Amino acid sequence: MKILLLCLGLASPVIGFADEPASPKRVLVFSKSAGYEHAIVYRDTAWPSFLEREMLKIGIRHNIDFIFSKDGSLFTPENIATFDAFLFYTSGDLTHQPRDGQGDNYPLMTLEGKNALLKAIQDGKGFIGVHSAVATFPRSSSTSFQDSPAIDPYHEMLGAQFIGHNREQNGPLILVDRKFPGMEAVPPDFAAFDEWPAMKNFAQDLHVIAVLDCREMTGNLYQRPNFPVVWARMENKGRVFFTAMGHDEEIWKNSIFRQMLVGGVQWATGQIDADVTPNIKTATPHASEIPLTALKVIHSPALK
Repeated sequence: MKILLLCLGLASPVIGFADEPASPKRVLVFSKSAGYEHAIVYRDTAWPSFLEREMLKIGIRHNIDFIFSKDGSLFTPENIATFDAFLFYTSGDLTHQPRDGQGDNYPLMTLEGKNALLKAIQDGKGFIGVHSAVATFPRSSSTSFQDSPAIDPYHEMLGAQFIGHNREQNGPLILVDRKFPGMEAVPPDFAAFDEWPAMKNFAQDLHVIAVLDCREMTGNLYQRPNFPVVWARMENKGRVFFTAMGHDEEIWKNSIFRQMLVGGVQWATGQIDADVTPNIKTATPHASEIPLTALKVIHSPALK
């Protein structure tokens, strides 16, 4: 909306128009749980979830219209076209929910809807994956350190495949790209208490932003070389950002995590540009080297 400016002086009034502010980006925050349902995405009757309340605050401050849904039937080409980007805090196979008492009761995504979303990202829509987004559309072979050809197209888009996790603990980060939006003020010794998903089959065109320092981690899944936990990549024309952080309310109260997430959202929606030249071969050259000793105990495939 243009603002009328009236400047009074000794001469005649001067009337002008201020620059019109940029239109807000429109982002669908999708938090359906077809597997384990995290507490922060649970809706208590008619009340918004914790995630939805927090993202609403971020949107107000950063000129982003967040639209919230758990309804998988929204993913049609017509609806997808109305959004600039999609933020997923999801779990399980969104096209199928087993009758085991887990997950929510919201409508499933159709296979056609999933394919339409992936095509839209390739054509230029943005995507932001948070925490359990990497545990979405799992395949039975994905919960193993062993390499497998069964990589879902969703994981190819996201940039990695989920294995499991050990207990929540302090995760020290090695910052690789401090010029990426939201990273400028992150302390060099930043560490966060969170639940850290272990991953494999990293895309070779990842632009690694932050790395988990496994030397300080406890649990068999982290007895391996350091691996990426925050990254960006291009899916053809689409901008894809992922952060492994975000398990519970405490990490969302961390201002450093929030500014890192905001930077990723702003980049994915095209509000800010950044150099995302692939750097995984130099940032984490041994991320795919996983010792067999880590196979002794594999956590439940659900990211809890």
